[in-house]
Amino acid sequence: KEKINLFFKIILRDNIFDKSDIEDLEDTYADKLLDLRPVWFRSLCPDDPDEYSYYGLIAEEVAKIEPRLATYGPKDDCACPPEEDDPHHVEHHLEGCLIPEGVQYDRLVPHLINLAKRQDATIKELGTRVALLEA
Repeated sequence: KEKINLFFKIILRDNIFDKSDIEDLEDTYADKLLDLRPVWFRSLCPDDPDEYSYYGLIAEEVAKIEPRLATYGPKDDCACPPEEDDPHHVEHHLEGCLIPEGVQYDRLVPHLINLAKRQDATIKELGTRVALLEA
């Protein structure tokens, strides 16, 4: 399966009018990011220069930790009928034809902000404790 490297601009609509059921991100969801494995790699995409290297995550590993952070596509051997012939096309894909293909890096940001805010609070608390001990 040939991979194509495409550069494109994504515009996300993030105003409140495009959202419902808004809740604060639970710490346990953000904590899952700590289980992700950052990697260094060389791309096998024919359009990427051989001498370049990249940093990133592995889609299959991300999907196991938090499926909503991955993108999915059909397996090469997917035998689902074409979408127009099957009203339950999506359900069939969800039963085993979809595999992780990419990482939605933009969706990592809210988790990272949660982690950074909690880490900042911990550092400030520890600073206060040290100041009291040194007083």
